[in-house]
Amino acid sequence: MSPALLSALGAFVIMLVSLSGVLFVWKRAGNWLEENLHYLISFSAGVFLLLAINVAIESVEFTGSAWLSLAALAVGIFLTWGVQLLFPETHHHHEKHHTHRHSKAGARRIMFGDAAHNIADGILLVPAFVVDTRLGLAVLIGVLVHEFAQEISEFIVYKEAGYSTARALFLNFLVSATILIGIALGALLTSYDSLVGLLLALSAGSFFFVVGYDLVPNSLRKAEGSRRSITTAVLLMLVGVAAMYALGQLVPEGHGEELEGAYISEE
Repeated sequence: MSPALLSALGAFVIMLVSLSGVLFVWKRAGNWLEENLHYLISFSAGVFLLLAINVAIESVEFTGSAWLSLAALAVGIFLTWGVQLLFPETHHHHEKHHTHRHSKAGARRIMFGDAAHNIADGILLVPAFVVDTRLGLAVLIGVLVHEFAQEISEFIVYKEAGYSTARALFLNFLVSATILIGIALGALLTSYDSLVGLLLALSAGSFFFVVGYDLVPNSLRKAEGSRRSITTAVLLMLVGVAAMYALGQLVPEGHGEELEGAYISEE
């Protein structure tokens, strides 16, 4: 199965995750998720941290140059930061006892920001599957874990903005479908072997930014200075790291080894 097709199948799974807000129809589940969402954020931080490190290492192997990969990684950080500046509401994790309300205008800004991030996720997912099925699955699972927390938060925002449950679910699904645009762009870009390593480095930069700017700060902030809560958050991050490591050991390597060093050979 081609990397583009594997990425597209993964994208459809991610799109289904956008419907996770349906859990809030069952009030007990909704209340529990809203109360404990920060635990999933902590777990996501660990998942993304190990993922970013692994993708960065793969990038160096493909480009053959640590400096080139480091430069592309820095570009990935700044590009993700730029998207964040354009759409500051994008990484919005709803808090149980928040004091502000959300308007439809604010909800629309979140939609545009999330669409931009979904397109980026699609672009970055394809080169991971090009390199190795195991790496592709790791990136897919990392995105899924993060999207689950993100989509639940956005569902709450849409509901508070005045949208019905059905409308909020539809908007979540529609915005998540923009990842298919990214898959198409990623398939086009990875048709040039020399770009695979650079795209991996961009991915690593984006993941490092999400960990450092969004997941870790949000996780620790929700601990509210409690030593026990901070310890729990750190332990869940370590569980996320361990889970991704275990996944890497369980899933056999796939295709893609023949592309390694393609960039070097073209030099």
